[in-house]
Order: sequence, then C-alpha cells, then structure tokens
Amino acid sequence: SKHARANAAAARLWERERLRCLQRLGKWQEVLDDCQHVCPSSEWDAQTLRPVDDEAEERAVAGSAVGGDVLNAAVRAMLRLGEDACSYDHTTGVSHPRKLTDFCRRCAEAATPGGWVSEELGVELAAFELRDGVEDVALTRIAALRRCFRRRWIGSHPAASSVRRALLQPLQPAAELEEALELFRACRRICGGGDASAFDIDAGAGALEALLERWRARWPSDVLDPPESWERVVGVRRVALEAFDRLAPRALVRGKTVRDLLERDGCAALLRSSKGLMRAGELTTAMAWCNEAMNLVKERSLRLGPSLGPQADEMWMYTKALCKVKLEQCRAPAGFEEDGTRASVEGRNALGLNTVLSYLMKNWRRGEAAKDLGEFPAEAAECAAMVGRVAAALSPIVEHLHDDAVPVGDERALSKLALDSFEEAVEISKSRKGIDDNEARGAAKASLRLALYCDELLKSPDDSKSSDLGLEPSLVRHALLALAGGASGVPRARHLIPRVLALVRGGSRAVAAEFAKFTPNVPPWLFIEWVPQMLSSLEVPGAGGDALVPCLEALASSYPSAVHPDFHLSRAHFTNVGLDRSERLARMLYSPARDAFTRAVTLLDFPHKRLEWWRGHLKMLAHAGTSDEILSAVADEMVRDVGDPGEPGLGNLNARFAQMARSPLTRAIGGSDPEKRLAKGDLSRWLPNSVAEAERKIVDGWMKQFGKAQELPRQRVTQFSQWFNSFEPTVAGVAGAPGRRHLSPTFRMGVEVPGQYDALRAPPDVGTHAQIVGFEPEVDLFRSKQFPKKLVARGSDGREYPFVAKGSEDLRQDDRIERLFRAMDALLLAHPGSRHRGLTVRTFHVAPLSARCGLLEFVGGTTPMLEAVRGSTKAGNDCVKEHQFWIRAQASAKDKDTGRGQGQGRGGQNAQNAGGVIDPKTGMYRRRTGLVGARYGSQPANGNADFLVAMARCPRDDAAFVLSRLGRITADAGAAAMGGGDG
Repeated sequence: SKHARANAAAARLWERERLRCLQRLGKWQEVLDDCQHVCPSSEWDAQTLRPVDDEAEERAVAGSAVGGDVLNAAVRAMLRLGEDACSYDHTTGVSHPRKLTDFCRRCAEAATPGGWVSEELGVELAAFELRDGVEDVALTRIAALRRCFRRRWIGSHPAASSVRRALLQPLQPAAELEEALELFRACRRICGGGDASAFDIDAGAGALEALLERWRARWPSDVLDPPESWERVVGVRRVALEAFDRLAPRALVRGKTVRDLLERDGCAALLRSSKGLMRAGELTTAMAWCNEAMNLVKERSLRLGPSLGPQADEMWMYTKALCKVKLEQCRAPAGFEEDGTRASVEGRNALGLNTVLSYLMKNWRRGEAAKDLGEFPAEAAECAAMVGRVAAALSPIVEHLHDDAVPVGDERALSKLALDSFEEAVEISKSRKGIDDNEARGAAKASLRLALYCDELLKSPDDSKSSDLGLEPSLVRHALLALAGGASGVPRARHLIPRVLALVRGGSRAVAAEFAKFTPNVPPWLFIEWVPQMLSSLEVPGAGGDALVPCLEALASSYPSAVHPDFHLSRAHFTNVGLDRSERLARMLYSPARDAFTRAVTLLDFPHKRLEWWRGHLKMLAHAGTSDEILSAVADEMVRDVGDPGEPGLGNLNARFAQMARSPLTRAIGGSDPEKRLAKGDLSRWLPNSVAEAERKIVDGWMKQFGKAQELPRQRVTQFSQWFNSFEPTVAGVAGAPGRRHLSPTFRMGVEVPGQYDALRAPPDVGTHAQIVGFEPEVDLFRSKQFPKKLVARGSDGREYPFVAKGSEDLRQDDRIERLFRAMDALLLAHPGSRHRGLTVRTFHVAPLSARCGLLEFVGGTTPMLEAVRGSTKAGNDCVKEHQFWIRAQASAKDKDTGRGQGQGRGGQNAQNAGGVIDPKTGMYRRRTGLVGARYGSQPANGNADFLVAMARCPRDDAAFVLSRLGRITADAGAAAMGGGDG
C-alpha cells in the first residue's frame, strides 16, 4: 500500500543517515551492528547486502570515501576492524564473524555481476588484498581503479564540481598503496634474506622514513574534501603499515630504528589528521584521535624515560591540539531538542573548559613542566596564549558550573587572567631574537589574540571588565602589529581594521598616537577597502583625523586610482577642517582625465532626470532649514549642470535641453545675480516651488519635441557627451614607480578600469591593471525608473568591461552593501560547514563617482527578479499581472489629466467623452471616443494621446502584445465601419 511504501522509505532514510553518521564518527563496530540489523543473514555477499532487484538502491560515486548504502558501509567497517570483525545480532544475541576475506570469496563465487562493487570500493578492496599479501591482485585493483576514474571523469560534466571532487578522492590512497608496495619490494631487495647487515637495515629504514616523509606532506584538503576522506587516508595508511609488518623482511621490521620511527609517525599522523578534521568540521573524531595520540605519547614517555622520551615541546604540541579541539567544541552550536529548540550546553561547556584550564594551570604554568617548557620560547608563548584563550572562553559561562565543580576563578578573575596571559604571550614573542618567518608569525598571532580579546572586552555590556584598563590603545597597537607581522591573510585580523578606525575617529590622543606610530609598518593596501571610512574621519576634529592623513597620503602615492573616486566624492562635502587636512591629497589626486570621465558618466543621465534630482535636492535642503546662501549656491550649480549650452563636450541631447532650460531656470531662481536673489530673502519658501514650476514647463516642452527620440532602446553615446569619442588614453606601461604613481601620466591622463581593487588577498600590482582605451559607440537603455544605460569600456588588455551607468542616485549605500557581502563571503569561506555546502555570496563591483552618478558591474546571464517570479508559479503570474496593470494605469494617468484639460477648453461634450475608467482585463484607459474605430469595436481601445510614450513605459513584451492587439481592433473596427456605410 501507499502507506507501507512511505514507511519503508522513511525507514531506509533513517538507516542510511545513521550509517553515514556512524561512519563519519569512526564508530565501525556500531556500523557493523547496524548492518546486521538491516541484513540479518549470517553470510554476507554483494547480493545479500544489495539485491539486484532493489529499486531503492543507492550507489556511491565511484571511489568516493562517503555515500552509498549498507554494502558500502559494511565493506568499509570490515576493512577497519580487520580479522576480528564481527556483527552482533541484538534479536538473537549471537555474534557473526565478518571477515572481509570471506566476503570477497563469496562475491567471487556468486554468479551475479559485481563490477560496481569494484568501482565504488576499489580502494578498500585493494587495501584488503595488500594486507593479505596478494600484491599482484592489489596492483590490478589499483589499475582498474584508475581506468574507472578516467572513464567517469570524461563522462562527467565540467561544471559538476561536487561529483568531480568525489571522483578525485580515491587517487591519493591508491597512490599511497602503490608507494607502499614499492617500499616492500625495495626493502626485500635491500635486505635480501634473513642475514641482512646493519648497513642494509639502515638503508631499508631510510627508505621507510622517506616514504613517511612524503605522506606527512600529503593530506586531503580541509576546504574541499569531506572528513571521511581524512579518515580513509589514515585508515589506508594503517593497513599499509600493517602489511609492511608482514611483508617486509623480519630483520628490518624488528629493528629498533624502524619501531621508533613507526611510533613517532603514528602519533604525528594522528595529530595532523585531527587538525584537518577539526578544520573540516568533524570535532568528535578529531577529539578521539587527539586523545589516542596523547595516550601513545604518554606511553612512549613512560617507556623511554625523561631523557630519551618526548621532550616538553613535543608533549605541549599534543596538549595544544587537545585544547584547540575542546575550544572548537564549545564554540560549535548545540544540538536540537525534541521540540526543535537549541539544547542548553553552557553547563557542559563550562565544566569542560574549567577542567582544561585547571590542567593547564597545574601542569604547564607551574612546576617542572613549566620550567622545562621555558627552554622553548615559542612553545611557552603558545602555552600562555592558550591559557588566555581558555580563560576568555570560560569567563562568560563560569556561572553555569555545577555546584560540585571548583572553578579556577570568578568571571572578573578569569578576564584578568586571560588579559595577563595574552600580554605575557606577546612579551615572550617579542623577546625572541631572530628574523625567522615562524617567529614573526608567532609574534603576529600573539598580538592578534590580544587585540581580539581587547575588542571582546570593549564590546562587553559589563563595563567593569574594561574599566581603567586602557584597552583602546592596546587594541590599536596589537591589531596593527598583527597586520604588520603577516596576519593580513587572516580574515579576523583584517576585520579589525574598521574597529581600529572607529577608535581613531573617537579622538583619543593615546589611540591616535598608537595609530600614527605603528601604521607605517602596515602594508598600505590593507586599508584600500576602508578608504571611505578614513575619509569621513577627516572631518572629525581632534588627533584622530590628523593621524589618518599620512596613511591616506601613502595610499594615494601607491594606489591613486583606488583612492581618487572616494576622495573627490567626500571632498565635495568637506568643511574647512576636512579641506585643510586634504589639501595635499587634492594635489596628489589631481587627474583631469578622471574628472572628465566622472562628468561624462553624469551626462549619460537624461537631462530632465538630472533636473528632477536638483529639484528634489533643493526641496530637501529647504525643508532642513538650510541657509539662503547655500540654497543660492545650489541653484547656480543646478543651472550650470543642466542649463549651460556652452559647456565643452556636451552631446546634442544635453545641449538642446540646456538651450531650452537656461532661460526658464534662470528666471525661476531669481536671475543670475546672487546678490539680487539673496535680497529677496526667505529662499526656502519660494525657491523650491519656483524651480518645480519651471521644471514642469521645461519637461512638458521637452517631451513634446524630443521625448520620442530619447526612448529608443539603443542610442549613440556621443548624444550625451562628446568626451567618450574624443578620449585618448596614455601610452601603456608608464604606471610610475611604487610610492610615486600619483605623478605618472597613466594616472593623470588615463582612466583605470573600475573594479580591480575588490576582495584583495595580496598587494595589487598596479602595473598590470587594465586601462580604458575606448568605449563602444552605443549604449543600451534599460526600462526602469531612472533609465540606466549599459556602457561598455574597452580595456588595454583586449577585454570588454560592461557597466551599468546609473544617474540621479547615490550609489555609496550600494557600495557599502557590496562590501558587507564580500565580508560575509569571506566568513562563509572560513567556516567548514558553509565551505562543504558551497555557500557563497555573489558580489559585483559598485563605483560611486559622485553623489548622483556611478557605475555598477554588469552581470550577464542573469534573470531579473520580475522575470524570475513570472516564470515560476501561477501565483507569480498573477502578481506580475497586477504589477503590469499598475504600470499601465500610471502610463494612462497623465493622458487622462491632459484629456480632461483639453475637454474643458472645448466644451462639456468633449469633457464628458474624455471621462472613463481603467479596464481591469487589459489595464488600458477605456474611453467613449478615441482612435478611429474605437466607437464601433467590441473591445476597448487604448486612448493615449501620445501612444509611443505609453508604449515606451511598458516592458518590451507588453508593448508588443498591446500593439498586436490594437492592430486587430483597428482592423475589425475599420471593416465594421465600411460594412455599415454600404448598408
């Protein structure tokens, strides 16, 4: 029945997900027990675990370390558990031996085809054959695995990245199995029979050490590979080393050198793989492997003694790994309760952190261990920083400790311990003499942790934690030290830059002094993303604004094209404070070509739209109580922008509008003499209304004469500005010397393609940046509110760069949103869970050029939101119909008012004919009289006086529909009229 099939599907889903979870956690005995529950047969083969007629079978990607059904899980578990593998039947209480040898023998004896078993589990079967000593069969399995990979890779789509990553997973363990086989044979050649000499044994041990060294440098990716890949690599290496114990010469295997080598490598491999699992997001298995590695190290230390065993630095390495995993476990989100809410884990986390901190304070910060660790400054600094990290994590949740637990300290004491420990780590790192890269990175890491904790204390709602500690200067100092020391690749370090700038903006002299002292050591390109924030701080009186000037000048010297747009946009609103501070910046960033480019992009906006922006701007200023002097200056700027036909470089469209608008606008603002205008007084009362009235008359006249021409879907760019045609770039390759690029001809007389400073991960190479060498002769017009245009720039690298030129809008908010999205994308990339799910934020470049124009990067191959909604659901189609009905009604509203006015001038009958209603089916204005044939047609006709204007305001598909419909209506009406005349 349908209900039974649904229950069976739910049961299979539960079984599959449970098996996958157990495999990820490395609980192989439970995996076998679950497989026994699903397949209770005493003898397993491929047909039993995966019947041929099973319609719900789920095969894994060929060679993948994860996925599949009961068959895949059982084979993986039998390989890991070895000859002692057995499954327990909870129903009968009987244990069944599950040896992989018996499974393979039964599969070979079965008559059913099983090629897919070798494809999916080729690595596991090859490892099993190697452990059993069947070397030739193992090599045959590996060769078949590679052939399968080539076939599957060619058959997969290049865009199927997740499938291709899964196909790549078996290559590393297969290569390592081959290397192990080569090692076995080489050792047998070197050592010969049982009478191997000491020299031969040393040579064999050297070959083994070389192999282990290669393996230590080769691991799966913690970004792209799942945790199961890490577990399989470790499992296959264990199997290979077990085979080495059986297949290599006895004299070599039993030698002390080889035994010590294998012991040390086993601990190091567990430690490295646990770190990879932690970064990949699998914390439970990472903690288990850390504990296993720690137990092995302790056992070796007890066996060898303090002189020959692991030293303090090696022991600390394993302790540090345990602490890191524990901190990650406490940061991980809690699971869900049955009601769907998050479980409360503060008590569990507090107990775990308190235990770790007590262990660190007792065993590593006091006594012999602390003394021994003091001989290793790098490890001592790491230990102090780890104590600070654990204390900082425990401080906010220490109150959740159980009553029977003894806390290391209360919240305030833990905060002080954390701060003191971080400062001690910084001091130890600074005291180390040397220029080693590892030492520099260690010092930068210590400073970064201290800066992050200072920031955490400053953001805490409890002011008692940060009172009288002087945390602001310390945060600024150590954040800059971390960036100068090489932490620029760490997202958290770069995210401290806006925090530092905010503190500098506060005006504290101590903070400003720290910023001025340490900023010269920081690479200037790290501040490019935050240039707008720095420029805004120039307006703030105090020491903070003065401290920012040298940093901005260094940026302008090295990367003038990155600073120029934001600087000129901000300088237009500076008061005397900002103007004085930016005087040298203005000289450094002088570029006639870039200023002309900004003006040309401004002129791409239709002139009546620019006039509408000025009218709204004046109204806003008047409402805000702006002085008459400022209103008068804005009015003059408006006339110069839209009413100056003599401006060089104006296109025909803008020149004609300027000729038409100059006189009406001059009269509207009270003449061209500012003194006479100011003498009238109270400009906020009459100026906005006067400009609005002049705008209405100008736009009405403009639309009657040139409205149809400007609605064309493609227009020549020279219609707006002649500069696009006359622009001549400078000779390529003269970007200037580093630190003096603001003086180069490329910057002064050229224009760099926007968008080459986004999401920087390394210093930008300005000499390789593309320069604009020309523009496409035409622009595409988009049918939206402000009529943006698609402008295509041609780069010096031979590529075309399309942009959307938007006018009468301030794109600085769009720019900030895109910067926020880029920061979110970096955080998603740094999180293991989001990385494995492929979660990213697609961003595009936004280039604000002025307060009312800018460029957006054109993203091709996308679907507008309205079209996406239209093509998805029936409800979406209804929504689109309502939206288009509203658009048509708005397009008819102007004609409705015009018709009524004309009717009143000609008489009551015309006024009565002008009246009507909106037809809900067509969205058109329905009239009693209109176009020829409307009186006789059975369908309402479109009565717009300016029909082309109405069609231009509709989307292209709707315009085509209306035109075709109108043609049929007119033809039917004409035929009816002719028929009536004959009668």
